[in-house]
Amino acid sequence: PLSWEPGVVAGAMEVYLPYAPYGDQIASRTRLFLFLAPSLALALVAAFYVFFYTGWRAIRRARESALREELERKRAEGALRESEARSRALLEAIPDMMLRVRRDGTITDFKPSRRAEPFVSSAEFLGKNVSELLPPEVARQTMLHIERALKDGNVELFDYQLQGNAEVRDFEARIVASGAAEVTVIARDITKRKQAEKRIEVLYEGEKKLRQEVESEIQRRAEFTRALVHEIKTPLIPVLASSELLVDELKGEPWSSLAKNIYRGATNLNDRIDGLLDVARGEMGMLESDLKPLYPLPLLQEVAGDMTAVAMSRSQSMSLDLPDSVPIVRADKGHLRQVLLNLLGNASKFTPEGGRITLSVAREDRYLIFSVRDTGPGIGEEARDQLFKAYYQVETSGPRRHGLGLGLTLCKNLVELHGGQIWVESQVGTGTTFSFSIPVEVSDQPAETPALAA
Repeated sequence: PLSWEPGVVAGAMEVYLPYAPYGDQIASRTRLFLFLAPSLALALVAAFYVFFYTGWRAIRRARESALREELERKRAEGALRESEARSRALLEAIPDMMLRVRRDGTITDFKPSRRAEPFVSSAEFLGKNVSELLPPEVARQTMLHIERALKDGNVELFDYQLQGNAEVRDFEARIVASGAAEVTVIARDITKRKQAEKRIEVLYEGEKKLRQEVESEIQRRAEFTRALVHEIKTPLIPVLASSELLVDELKGEPWSSLAKNIYRGATNLNDRIDGLLDVARGEMGMLESDLKPLYPLPLLQEVAGDMTAVAMSRSQSMSLDLPDSVPIVRADKGHLRQVLLNLLGNASKFTPEGGRITLSVAREDRYLIFSVRDTGPGIGEEARDQLFKAYYQVETSGPRRHGLGLGLTLCKNLVELHGGQIWVESQVGTGTTFSFSIPVEVSDQPAETPALAA
């Protein structure tokens, strides 16, 4: 308001108009501002957009990185859980007691055994020292092996015993280093195994005693057999010598026939005594063969010639079937002759009049196969399984054959001494074939020699 009091200047407003030069300057600046304002606004907008877009991308990348890290963390946690689950399953599948023990003997972790409960509760293990839980001697052993495992890195193994509620139980401990100052101990209850070992030891001692008794009995039997053979053969020797001399000297009948009968009977008795002695030696493991390279053709011809006379006396035919060449074998000549004569004698014994007996050989790989084939009545399957047992004789419908039933047993023993096998093939009504194998000699000499005409 204006003041009208005296001495007071009334309110007034003075308006000053600028000079023209100043007005032109202001107008110029105004135009410049108006010209630059849109560009400045556009620049500010562009700067803001760039800042906003770059920041948003950074934020988005940060968020994506955080999401990836979160996914990786979750995957790692899942893998860790699966690994822990597998480890727990594996540990649970192990039936033994497991402990983690520090160098000073303090137990830091414990898994009980699935087979047996410990002598103290599981909670009492944790934080305790082995010296508090185990007897002094067992604790001392445990600490010694813990130190060795930590020092050398090897698996330490030792056995110990603990007194249970009703019995002393045996344990086996395995200690392996699982850290710089920590070991894993696996303790197994081996009481049943120890008990089984003791039973086996008792059985072994019993078997050893029985074996010694059997060996002693075999030795007594061998001595008795030798004494028996000596006692029988001693008076037989002069009978053989005298009867052989009588056969040569006596020409007239009936004395010549009587002398031949005496000589034949004494010879048969001597052969049976020798066979009985050889069977006894074979059963006791005392029968031996002198194996040497042998060309078998002359022996085959000799044996066939000896048996031809026997076969002819019984109205039988005897033939020798040989390949173009016969290999050298490794054999004992006397034993091979004994086997052949025994098989040919049996064939003649069981072949009826008019029948045929054939002795043949053939090579098969590393063996020479000897076969004696007849046209006798044949042997049933049940009897074939018993043929090579001592004292077994095949029952026939005809008159009983003489003999002790030891011939085939002796043949089997002699053939096996040569490293061969013996077997029989037969059908009732079609005849029988006994065959045995003898190894062929392997040397620098020719493997085969042409066979002579039989």
